[in-house]
Amino acid sequence: MRRAVVALVAAAAACAGAETRPSPGVERPRLVVLVVVDQLPLWAFEKRLSRLPADGGFHRILSRAVYFPNAHLPYAATSTSTGHAALVSGAPPVVTGIIGNKWYDRDARAEIEVVEDARYPLLAQTGGEGHLAGASPARLEVESVGDALLRATHGRGRAVSVSLKSRAAVLMGGQHPTRAVWYEKSPPMFTTSRYYGERLPGWVQDLAREHPIAPRLATYRWTPRDAAALARETGLPDRSPAEPGKYGLGPDFPHVPHEAKVPAEALVATPLGDQLVLEAALAAIDGEALGRDEVPDLLCVSFSSHDHIGHGWGLESWESTEQFALLDGVIARLLDGLDARVGRGRWALVFATDHGGTPVPEHTGGAHVDPDRFMAPLVAAAREAAGPGTWISFVHEQWVYLSPEALALPEIKRSALLDALVAVLKKQPGVAVAFRTDSVRGACDRRAGVEALACRAAHARAGEIFWAPPPGSVAMKPPWDATNHISPNPADRAVPLAVIAPGRARHTVRREVSTLQVAPTLARLLGVPPPHAAAAPDLFGAR
Repeated sequence: MRRAVVALVAAAAACAGAETRPSPGVERPRLVVLVVVDQLPLWAFEKRLSRLPADGGFHRILSRAVYFPNAHLPYAATSTSTGHAALVSGAPPVVTGIIGNKWYDRDARAEIEVVEDARYPLLAQTGGEGHLAGASPARLEVESVGDALLRATHGRGRAVSVSLKSRAAVLMGGQHPTRAVWYEKSPPMFTTSRYYGERLPGWVQDLAREHPIAPRLATYRWTPRDAAALARETGLPDRSPAEPGKYGLGPDFPHVPHEAKVPAEALVATPLGDQLVLEAALAAIDGEALGRDEVPDLLCVSFSSHDHIGHGWGLESWESTEQFALLDGVIARLLDGLDARVGRGRWALVFATDHGGTPVPEHTGGAHVDPDRFMAPLVAAAREAAGPGTWISFVHEQWVYLSPEALALPEIKRSALLDALVAVLKKQPGVAVAFRTDSVRGACDRRAGVEALACRAAHARAGEIFWAPPPGSVAMKPPWDATNHISPNPADRAVPLAVIAPGRARHTVRREVSTLQVAPTLARLLGVPPPHAAAAPDLFGAR
């Protein structure tokens, strides 16, 4: 029966035009792994590589991988949610419907969280509740590569995602994965929601018993292994006014989560978070029996602490530098775990990131740009153009949303209002580009520059005006983190990408590639058709 399923998978992929046969004498991988390091720009990755040990995780990946150092996100709205959705669907935000971690919902007249869904409460071993009312991929409008795998194998293959962040795990999993598991702070443990089943999986309960988080949280203390080396490597002091810290952890070492206001929240901004994700990923391989037979499985793992730490202290900081070196060891242990559990040569891996990140603006002459400061001049311009009334609902870090009253204006009057708002917005300090969203909708591939990037993010959920800060600056509402991303600027879009694939020798591909090619590449490694919305070829050139 299993061999019959494999034959069906191969036939389905062939019908879709995919190149499904591995090279002669090369066994198709039984497990394909997507490893995502959150907020990893190319500039930071390549700067750090030379300081990592040759036997560490990242050098071990690159020693076996096809490396793509000229990869880019081909869209604006470079956030965790848009990035994870794009990696597994092969589609940009305008198609996936995922335009950010949060956006203004016109029906609710409020900003909403991307995966929050009160219809599907969280499952917890002790009956506690997490910080979300519930979670689901309901706002994801396209299937993922995991969905494609389950469809092609008639549910025989398994698709599992693991992350600290609910938004990362949920969106990597797709619409109907086998399992999506993430960390919640109350109680501190990995969990899921009722969208994925009525009971907490047994292996997740075992993970909570065998690797309890609360006792470690009570004693964990993050101190640098070599402060002098960090000072030399970064060229910065430990304490900096530009590094506010995160979740109540201070600007300088040591960082002690149990001294923070919410210790279980603070731990995500420490290397302990990466260790927890590693434990959950290995438990998922065992608990879901991934890679145990010839029907392929998919495991998506996202390491989120790098993003939390980048926000809190900046990617140039002692904290980020130290955490990345420790993450290198975590990745090495993940590779060891794959060899031990699946077998060397029986798994494939794609290493990627959801987005890049901007250097701390205070280090480069940039600025933090507060979009709330635009509200007053925009309101004044709106009233001058349209008369008394409430014409603006919300100013986001990338969009301006008109009010229902403004949207109900006659077209000519609404158009004049939008033109007036764009003109005023362009004059604001910290705004490099601003234009009407409707001016860039459609024919994205025939557009160029920032208009093409905005086009690929201009879903109906987007605001009526798009804007962005100049390179080196970040858009962010107070209280400010050290840095941010979400812009169409190069630092937020240029990222590393690597693929360990059977029959592919290590080499470097210098041509520009897109992160939208990750999903069809994962599908090719699995031997299944790509997700329906994936239009780009895989990274090896096949469609």
